[in-house]
Amino acid sequence: MKKRFVVAAVLAALLLLLSACVVIQVPEGSGSASASETEAQVQPSPSVSMAAGKTVSPPPSGTGEAGTQPSGEGAADEESCAFVTAMSMRMDGQTDITFDYVDWLSGDEARKMYLEDHPGATEEELEDTGLLEIGYIRNVNPRLRTYPTGEDTAYFLPDPENIARNVPVSYETFLDTMFPAVDEDSYLTFVKVRVEDGVIASIEWLYTP
Repeated sequence: MKKRFVVAAVLAALLLLLSACVVIQVPEGSGSASASETEAQVQPSPSVSMAAGKTVSPPPSGTGEAGTQPSGEGAADEESCAFVTAMSMRMDGQTDITFDYVDWLSGDEARKMYLEDHPGATEEELEDTGLLEIGYIRNVNPRLRTYPTGEDTAYFLPDPENIARNVPVSYETFLDTMFPAVDEDSYLTFVKVRVEDGVIASIEWLYTP
């Protein structure tokens, strides 16, 4: 009897333990939530470089240094005086032109800036520089800018019969004239360039008396 009682007691204890395990199990549905929470904690959060890891295209011509293809920065129209310092043909048949932008000043502004750049200059020296007739071409920024020509670019060069007047020329005539001019650093390299959306809209030779 005692043995049977002991066996019955052991069985009762085992049943009690089994029923206890069932009670403490995680309710259905909460197990998956716990797993997700744990997974989220284990996964590393993206770093700044990953979050902002988009490929950056090289800037299109016009806003970078010489030889770069500046980036959509040329959205604003821009017209400036400049010296053409280099030209190179593109694979698409157009031409990359590199410019050194300058300020072409006249009148009192020309005189003021010249004296600022050349302290102590005399009236005679001012006259010898042609300040009154030509003005003062001032270059204070060495940065070069490169822009491509386009299908609609307009080209203007001096009229052979009157160099004080510009005439429209074809793309081929412009190239035939300007490539040698750049190599020789001739007077034809002083131009007014207009850029629209990163592409040369017009380029016009500037006459200096």
